[in-house]
Amino acid sequence: MRNKSWIAAGAAALLFLAGCSGATASVSDPDKELMTIGDVTYTRGQEYEYIKKSTGPNLVMQMAEEVIYDKEVPVTDEIRKQAEDNYNEYARTSDNLESYIQSMGYKDRQDYIDKVLIPAVQAEKLLTKWFTDAQEEIVQEYKPSRVQIIQTDSKDSANKALQALKDGKSAQDVAGQYHA
Repeated sequence: MRNKSWIAAGAAALLFLAGCSGATASVSDPDKELMTIGDVTYTRGQEYEYIKKSTGPNLVMQMAEEVIYDKEVPVTDEIRKQAEDNYNEYARTSDNLESYIQSMGYKDRQDYIDKVLIPAVQAEKLLTKWFTDAQEEIVQEYKPSRVQIIQTDSKDSANKALQALKDGKSAQDVAGQYHA
């Protein structure tokens, strides 16, 4: 199954990264003041350690996702259009989307589309692609099913509704006839 090969590739990447555990990185001038907030001063070294601890794993995952997306669902005009449409939909429901995305650290609309919305569309398309490619295996392994609940006002109505379903009536028709 295609997903298993990606899982194996991910595991291999993690092992590769673990193999680099002796490697180190550092920031130049770690004692240089970066900012002062109130009476607390933060240095470049403190900021580097914070970023390393808080976003390091996320950054590695993001980089891995980019490699997978570029290989499996490269950016096309269709993906760009869908990302643009998503942005326009968000903009319709938000009075200040542009200032909000800038407060999150994105330069502008296009930066947000490129870094957030396009990868989101790629992730959706990748899921669809993998499900389509492996649909038979997924159905066999997970046995997905659809459930419709029909609430009735009595046990007698429930039994009649059940019989109607067994007789081949659609769930929608049965629900319309026997709902509470």
